[in-house]
Amino acid sequence: MDKIINEIASQLVTFKDKPSYHASINTSACSFEFLVNDMPVLSYYNKGGIATSVPINPQILKSGIQTFTIKLYPGYYKENKQLIQADSLTKDTKFNLSFSHKDWSNLGEESKIDFEFSLPHTITESGIKEFKLAGSPYFEYEGTFNADVPYSLKGWKESVDLTQENQEDLEIEVVNAYMELRNKFQDKNIKDIIVFNKVKLIERLQSIYSSEKNDVLEVIDDYSENFDNSLFHLKPIENYKLYFFGDGKTVCLLRTDLKNKREPVIRIGYTNEKGKKRLSFYGFTFHRPVKRGPLVPIR
Repeated sequence: MDKIINEIASQLVTFKDKPSYHASINTSACSFEFLVNDMPVLSYYNKGGIATSVPINPQILKSGIQTFTIKLYPGYYKENKQLIQADSLTKDTKFNLSFSHKDWSNLGEESKIDFEFSLPHTITESGIKEFKLAGSPYFEYEGTFNADVPYSLKGWKESVDLTQENQEDLEIEVVNAYMELRNKFQDKNIKDIIVFNKVKLIERLQSIYSSEKNDVLEVIDDYSENFDNSLFHLKPIENYKLYFFGDGKTVCLLRTDLKNKREPVIRIGYTNEKGKKRLSFYGFTFHRPVKRGPLVPIR
């Protein structure tokens, strides 16, 4: 285990400047998917809305112009204790987005706003903003923002376009890759899990400026924290669909059932310190670095 830990740590570079980019999202009356450089950042399928800030450095491969995509769907409401999706977006639909960055090497520095976006709207006589495209079943917006980071990652940009492959064969291969990962978790084989995800871990750690051996150990702890739990068990891989990201160069399985929509398919059951049953989710996105090569995790 020490060998792979040292190998990962040795490939991480320490930078003087450590700009950390975040996307702040505030929504209501809609469900959504939010992507940066066509890689998933956040999705929400529930009633009401959310207000949150999420890191996006792992989706940024290098400095320059970055793309983002907002996909809005009708919101949900409860009827007879059932969650039901509305037919269309309403006048109350809201999606506010801002990109900001802060240098982690200067903890006293305040975040700087790089870009802001809000939905097209009209203003009523009483001064209330209403979504301009109310009644639409779907809304999509694509835009750009600039990011300046000291690292440059290969990521998926030179990988094979998986949308051009035989889709039946590809799905079988993807499912088998997930089953292989699931078996590693089932066997609690943390070394094999880390080796299998080595490239993903190196790039992710580099993008968030984690360059010490202890940072690698923290990742290992994240994967193995519930291995000793008496009720540790793997949930079956089920209710899934194949999704492509990264301009067709990455692929993953995500849940399709409403309760767990768009959630990862690797799920571990356990009990917390209060004895309550809980689930941990582990997301993996695969790419094929070279033609006829194997699928490997990249995010």
